[in-house]
Amino acid sequence: MRAAIWVDTGWQVLKARGMMDGMDESNFELLMESVKEAGAILRKEKKPARTFVFTPSDIKAIRRNENATQAEVAAMIGESCTEA
Repeated sequence: MRAAIWVDTGWQVLKARGMMDGMDESNFELLMESVKEAGAILRKEKKPARTFVFTPSDIKAIRRNENATQAEVAAMIGESCTEA
């Protein structure tokens, strides 16, 4: 119930605090729909609209271009790693 109250009044609260400059209520509602959808995907209640598959050469290119460690790249794509 608490979350429903926030969704219903969230835009007005943020606007009153001056935190919604440049966003109207309809855009806020679209944002909230996206947040709810993301939650449903994380809870495995809904399948994502798209997925990404990384090949080893993709990972190497990302590491090289970003000058990132193996652990940093793993964190970027939501994985964990133990560097050898």
